[in-house]
Amino acid sequence: MNRLSYGLLAGAIGLAMAGGTPVLPARAADSPSWNDRTPDYWNAHPDQKHRMLGIAALQEGRAEEARGHFERAARHADKASQALMAQLLWEGRGVPRDRALAYAWMDLAAERGDPRLAAQREVYWAELDGASRERAVEEGKAVYDQYADDVAQPRLERERRRWTMVAAGSRLGSPGAARVCTEQAMPRGKGAITGLGMCGSGADSAVHYADAKLSPAEYWRQRDLEAARLFGADLGQVDAPRR
Repeated sequence: MNRLSYGLLAGAIGLAMAGGTPVLPARAADSPSWNDRTPDYWNAHPDQKHRMLGIAALQEGRAEEARGHFERAARHADKASQALMAQLLWEGRGVPRDRALAYAWMDLAAERGDPRLAAQREVYWAELDGASRERAVEEGKAVYDQYADDVAQPRLERERRRWTMVAAGSRLGSPGAARVCTEQAMPRGKGAITGLGMCGSGADSAVHYADAKLSPAEYWRQRDLEAARLFGADLGQVDAPRR
């Protein structure tokens, strides 16, 4: 798979509200690219994994596939993906256009108080008529039942506990003591042994496994800051983690 980064978001989405006002402008975030981490890492972080895959699918014009990835990330409490689900529903990209449901998703995305997402939610609300507002409130109940933090965060925490176990067996906390192979390079040419791979690129194990040391509050704080960078929020307005 090609190297991906969250900085692709602006070009990948290119979505705008009626009247030509751009929404959810992205800023590059200091996030790992695909080849910087192992498959074990991505499998233990479905929130990050499926957001990246969804962005890549959008960039390549596969909006329906992107929607599926964003929904999977949303199930693991990824607020950026929840906002992207709202945007796709608002414009009818990869899914039938449904602005009442789009509002419900954007309301969910703003659940932690991100000011940019909260502002976008209010833009949506202003565009809805009375009947659509009533339906948005009803639709929101079902959305919250499946994707709100109190049910979605535990899903990811289960995956992260498995990752912590993997990290514990990697001499976590010994910078430079070992490197993990993030990309295999297969030998080629005469005499190459089929199935025998070499490490094409790697990362310091302490860096690769660093987030296994984070408390749940610290992990979600990092994700909130990442979403704030993506959507241009004032980082000073992102709440500190609750202890």
